[in-house]
Parts: sequence; structure tokens; C-alpha cells
Amino acid sequence: KDIERLDADSAQNLIMALAPSTFRLKEDDDDSLHMGFIAQDVRDVMEQVGMKDNALVGGPEGHMGLSYTELLAPLVALAQRQQRTIEKLEARVGELEKAMERLTNDGR
Repeated sequence: KDIERLDADSAQNLIMALAPSTFRLKEDDDDSLHMGFIAQDVRDVMEQVGMKDNALVGGPEGHMGLSYTELLAPLVALAQRQQRTIEKLEARVGELEKAMERLTNDGR
């Protein structure tokens, strides 16, 4: 229902604005270091780029958490955009290398 393609610009804006962090959970007995994103920061970033905050989930005692699977689609959209850019740049480099070779050979 209501399926739309994810806008690559919005995906890029979201991913580039996220701040990967390390943190320790307050209620964690073993004091282990975690890697991820701060839910409140993700909420703010999603508001800034005009995306719904579906990645946010409620936790115990009013704590906010993240559903990291909701971040997969923007990551894939950004990776696809970057791959298209890489392919265009590779083609351009190939063209420039051929032109350079022609110029070098003509000068001999």
C-alpha cells in the first residue's frame, strides 16, 4: 500500500547527517561498549531531512531505541547512487586515458 521509491537525495542527506557513536547502556550490568546511533539524534536528523521517524522504537521506562532495519533502504539507495557515479567516472577516466594515449602517440 502506498509504495514509493526512496528518493536518493533524501537517503543521502539522512545517511550523511547520521553520527556513528559508541556508548554504554545505563542499565547494562557488564558495562560493554556498543556502536550505533543515538536515537534522539536520528529522530532530529529524520525531521531535518523530512523523513518519517519509523526507525524509532519505544523501549523500557520511556527509553528510545532504533530499528536498524529501517536504515537499510537509505543505505542501499546511497550505495546504488554511488555505484552509478563510480561507473560514470570509470567510463570518463577510460575516455581520458584513450585521449591521452592518442595525444602521446601523435607527438612521437
